Amino acid sequence: MSEPDYGNCADCGMPLSPDETHVCSDCAAFYEMTGGDDVDD
Repeated sequence: MSEPDYGNCADCGMPLSPDETHVCSDCAAFYEMTGGDDVDD
């Protein structure tokens, strides 16, 4: 049997674990470190 599919990270495409929503923990940590993804254009 294969593992359940929880989707992929919206940023890097890695498979997500059950406790991750849109981005993986690595990318989430990067966004927190850089102040979030609210970039001024």
